[in-house]
This record gives sequence, C-alpha cells and structure tokens, in this order.
Amino acid sequence: MGYTGWHAGVRVCLVLTSAAAAPALTAPALAQGGPPQFAAAPPGVALTPAARAPGAGIEVADVNGDNRADIVIADIAAGVPVITTLLNLSDDVFSSPITTTPQLDGADFGEIALALADFNGDRRADLVTTRLARFSPESGVRPNLAILFGQENGGFAGQVNLVNSWTDTTPRGPGGRSVAIADMNGDLRADIVSPAGDHAFSVLRGNGNGTFMPPLQSGWGSGVGAGGITLLADVTGDAVPDVVSLVNTGSDAHAQTTVAVNLNDGSGAVHFQTAFTLDVRLTNVRTGQARAYLTDLNGDARADLVVFGERGDVSGEGGLYVLLAGDNGEFTLTARETRAEDNESTATIAVAGFTGGRAHILKVPNASAFGQVWVNDGMGGYANRAGIGFDTMGRVLAGVGDIGHNRLPDLVTTEVHGGTPRARWRLNLSLLLHLPGCGTSDFNGDGDFGTDQDIEAFFACIGGFCCTTCCPCGSDFNGDGDYATDQDIEAFFRILGGGPC
Repeated sequence: MGYTGWHAGVRVCLVLTSAAAAPALTAPALAQGGPPQFAAAPPGVALTPAARAPGAGIEVADVNGDNRADIVIADIAAGVPVITTLLNLSDDVFSSPITTTPQLDGADFGEIALALADFNGDRRADLVTTRLARFSPESGVRPNLAILFGQENGGFAGQVNLVNSWTDTTPRGPGGRSVAIADMNGDLRADIVSPAGDHAFSVLRGNGNGTFMPPLQSGWGSGVGAGGITLLADVTGDAVPDVVSLVNTGSDAHAQTTVAVNLNDGSGAVHFQTAFTLDVRLTNVRTGQARAYLTDLNGDARADLVVFGERGDVSGEGGLYVLLAGDNGEFTLTARETRAEDNESTATIAVAGFTGGRAHILKVPNASAFGQVWVNDGMGGYANRAGIGFDTMGRVLAGVGDIGHNRLPDLVTTEVHGGTPRARWRLNLSLLLHLPGCGTSDFNGDGDFGTDQDIEAFFACIGGFCCTTCCPCGSDFNGDGDYATDQDIEAFFRILGGGPC
C-alpha cells in the first residue's frame, strides 16, 4: 500500500506492508518457504533547495523527547558541516528541516562524525561529533570532540568541547564513523569511544548528567585520518561491549583496510586482541559511502561483522564481506561478493532485522540500479537473495530505525547528485512483504491491529504454513503440538509485537 502526502512543506513518500501491495519494481513473486519479498522504494524527496555534498551519514533517534524516532542527517552545505533534524510528528508526518551548525575551528573541515545518545538524562538524544581542531591550546592537547544537547524544538545546542586524550596532539581529518557510543563500564550510562593518539582508543565515561570522567586511553588499532570506522558491540558473548575499528591502510590504487579487535575488560579499558586485513577501501569515492556493521547474525550472542567497501584502481577487489565472530574475538569469513560480481551497482548497505527477527543485509543501489536483500538463514548464511527496486541518484547514505513505531527497523536514505542542486531523503516504512498475502498483524486490512478478525484472517492466510524465516513452525507458536489454539494466538502476538511475522 503506497502513500504520498504533503506535510509541513515536505513531501513524504512511504511504502507500507499490505496484502494488496503490488509495486512495479520488485523481484518475482516468491514461493512459500522462500526469502521475504521486498517492495519497491518510493521516489526520493527534496530535502532542501541548496546544494549539498555527502556527509558523515544519517541516524535515527528521539531528539525532542516525544518518544518518536526522528531523522538526523550530517552533510555539507556550502563547505560547512550541517546537522539536519526531521522531527517525526506522527510516524508518517515530518517537520520542515531544522538545522544546527556545530562551532568548529577553521572553515571547511569536510564530513564530521555523527553519534547520538542521551547523556544528561532528559530523554532527548544528544549529539557527539568530531570537532577537528586545527589549533592546540597552551596544554598542547586539542579538544577534538564536541557534544551538543538535544532540544525540544529538534535542534542541538549548548556545545561543550571535549578533550578525548591527554596525549593526542594530532589534527583530525574527516572521520564520519569514528565516534561510537555504548555503556563501556556497566554503570548504565552512555560512554563515548573515539580514536586517540598513538593508534589507541579514548573512552570518555559518562556521569549521566552531561559531563564525563577524564579520558581513559587504551588498546590499539584506531586511526584519526579519513575513512576510519569505530564499532562497539559484544564480540565474545560476555555481555560487555568490545571495540572493532576499521582503518584504511592501503591507497586509492591498492585498497586495503585493517580491522583491529580490542576486548573490553569491563572497566571501559580495552586490550588489543587481533587484527586482519580486507581488500576494500572505506572512503566515499566513485560510487557511494562505504559502511560497516557489528551485529549478531547467527543468534550465538556474539556480534558478527559486515563490511562493504570500494575496490582499488590497481588491486583490492572491494565489495561485501560477512564474517562470523568466534569465542576469543576472531572472525571467520562466511560470505563474500566482490565489486566486480556486484557490477558496482551497490551504493551502500544497511543491516537490520527488517522482518522482525534475524538481521538481513540490504544492498541499496546506485542510480538506475536494482538493490538486493541478502536473506539471513538464521545461521549467518545468505544463500537466498531477493531483488528490490530503488529510485536512487548520486551518492547514497543509509540509516535504519523504528520510524513507524511498530518495533521494526525502517530504512532512511539521503542522496546527493553532482549535477542536481539538492539532496533527497527517503523513508521506507515497513519495507517488506514478509509472507505472501499477509504482512502485518492487520491481516484483514481494516486499519486495526490484533483484533479477532485479524486473528481469523491470519490463520486463514497461514493455514499451518511453516514460516522458516521467522516464527516457530506453522500455527503451533507455543510448541505444545496443538495448532491455532488461544495459547498459540497469544504466543504469536508476543512474537509478533505488532509487526510482521
């Protein structure tokens, strides 16, 4: 079911799951038991009439404290980094763009980092960015980070500059993914992790009131130059976030990225464990913005690694890597596609549980190309693939978050085309048609969710069908051997959570 409307001067285009949906650009219909079918994405929408350049990326978080996920974009306007917020007014209605310009040293610093979390306990997302300080204070230490606090109007204010390392005197280059946020020491407060001097990491442990403890510097593998990515997740299964960094160690001619794994001892200090190289480069080059994700792909409580990057002009194949985590921070390659095999059609990737469960890999295409979904088989394998149509242009950045407030990650993209003086943003709300004929718990299409009529329509639709990609087999959702009982219905809706099965 498609929807197009005008809200607060911004044209909004959505794709909603529905049994009646029949988009023009989709993969062929899939037999029951096959991978999910994804609907075609709607056209992009002009964000501003001003010329924009690709920036650090796009994130989804509640900026104004109304319990709705808003869209936050970092890009470049007239050579100056700009933070743009689109407030989510009612799941499919968005405000006009609200802009914030961080105060940086100097003039043009290119892309800046973008990371969001609530640091002062007001239930509004705050912004951390790389400040890219060019000039040292008398101490010789540059305040290379800045925090700006989320406001009720959707903007960010009250900038505080932060020293992230007492030994770091290196000027910052652009590092769009170099700052990450997690609770590193188990005190239930958000901490900031970023590259520090001597290829170490800085951990700024939050006090919960917008202030931070002195920097804790440890580990090895970070990089302060362009193209660095810092990821935080538990890669060993001990319920403590670890640090995985990706740094370009090759060149445009000879692509190579070094991946360093540092394990957290529980205090926030990290210790180098291992490193390996991939033949990709992570910089924003000919065909789009490289990405990396750290998330559990096979349900073993260890975060796995997905990397997408460009190939080199002479060596380095680039493309998509899927690596599963082992017991001690090591990773094993399980899936691989080079840029040549991809025909250089992919601009960026997004990794999320688009079907409400295991993480699938969505390849968002370049202009005039088809995208593709790599469907997770539950063990971190991606043999099944499903096509998806996009109307993209230029260089593409992608983010995911629960915009529709249905416990499902939605896809948001921004696009910039060199010959077109505008950026576009796109919201794909509940992208997929999960089962042929039934996509959400509004199974009879009357606009109400979880009613008796929906339950009747659901069981008429599923008919005992074994949904191998998402739920327990058939309509025996509680596993007691009986089908379509009240207990099965209750178990189903607990699994469903108001989203697709």
